[in-house]
Amino acid sequence: MSSETELNIFQRFARLHTLTSGWYLWLSGLARLPISMINIGTLTLVSSVTGSFIFGGIATAAAGLGNAIGGPIVGSIADRTGQRRVMNVTVILNLVALLGMLLAAFNYPEYSAWWMIAAAGLAGLSTPQVAPLGRARWMAVAELQNPGKPVHQRRDLDTALSFESTLDELGFALGPAFVGLVAGIFNPALAIVFAALFVLFFASAFANHPIAGVVHKYQQSALAEQRKKLQEKRADEAVTPDRWWTQIIFPVAGMVGQGTFFGATGVAVLAYTKTQGLGDSGGLLYGAMGLVSGFTALSVASWPVNFTNRARWLVSAVALSILTWILSFQAISPLWVVVLLLLLLGLPVGPTMVTTFSTVSEYTPPTRLATAMTVTQAGIVLGISVGNAVGGLLVQADGARGGFLLAAIAGTLIVVAATANFLQKRIYHHGQIRR
Repeated sequence: MSSETELNIFQRFARLHTLTSGWYLWLSGLARLPISMINIGTLTLVSSVTGSFIFGGIATAAAGLGNAIGGPIVGSIADRTGQRRVMNVTVILNLVALLGMLLAAFNYPEYSAWWMIAAAGLAGLSTPQVAPLGRARWMAVAELQNPGKPVHQRRDLDTALSFESTLDELGFALGPAFVGLVAGIFNPALAIVFAALFVLFFASAFANHPIAGVVHKYQQSALAEQRKKLQEKRADEAVTPDRWWTQIIFPVAGMVGQGTFFGATGVAVLAYTKTQGLGDSGGLLYGAMGLVSGFTALSVASWPVNFTNRARWLVSAVALSILTWILSFQAISPLWVVVLLLLLLGLPVGPTMVTTFSTVSEYTPPTRLATAMTVTQAGIVLGISVGNAVGGLLVQADGARGGFLLAAIAGTLIVVAATANFLQKRIYHHGQIRR
């Protein structure tokens, strides 16, 4: 059989099954659906019960803010105590929050809006951090399965992170579609019920998968080795706890830009379809961009190893920024022009996300995997909230052009972050000092 570096792209993704187990890959996808289901489900339920999109927007913002705050906290605890324990706690709290939202909706009508907003905030705070903790697992698995083989580690990690980003894209497309279908045919409350069931069965199964224990042992071993080096005063080989995080500042800033891009583009597309007499079909156009993005995210696994993450991120970010600025100038063009530009825009979106996470993985010591991934994920969540809120105001004032303009500005922010990351002196790489 050919060496691992000679595997084609299909063999690389098939290898992910051997690194974990076949059902883990499916579980990872299903377990992250509740995140998007809770956001859109909250908006739909609260708006329906109160008759006000303002309250619906406030509740959704509360869920997003809670997620941005809770994610890094969960990640930090997971690095110290292991993923299994903290995720089981978040599953329980999340179920309580979702149940509280349903009870408030039907039993306390005079206080329902504020009780539901409070429950939405708790739901966001306790959202099981499947995507970032899943990426942290792959970072550990790639190194454990390829000891002393950095090229093989890089290939496996590229493949895994490409797969993870594609799952994210599919999750944010399928989750809202499922909620819309259930809410439209049956009742908005049933969408929240289904989100709770997904949390109960799939998020809890993800939390207790054996890989969680493997990663925790790996981190404990790395921590013991780090303490040993510190005791031996070999400072040239030890990770300085108060310095590693400075390396991920630019990637996290880039993710805030990426989230703002997503939020603003989504609002702008919805505004555009309404002006074209297509009603609320903007989700279909946005989903088409996401589908293209998902496929190109998968392609990153086959990119040359000597094409560094820093260079990959910068090239992808520049392409994203250029296409978004073109789209902002074509915001009132015929439908076929906007659709074509959205499809082209999907090409660099997936690789930009994959390479940003890959860049973070390079700078993160083994003892801080979950913390780094959840902080990075929080950047996306925060950016989406900004994009939705500010983009909504701009769309109100200037139509789709205002939303696309904000998306273009966000694209420029990503380029600035990628450029700064490309130029910065890299000190730490997988916990080792680089000269």
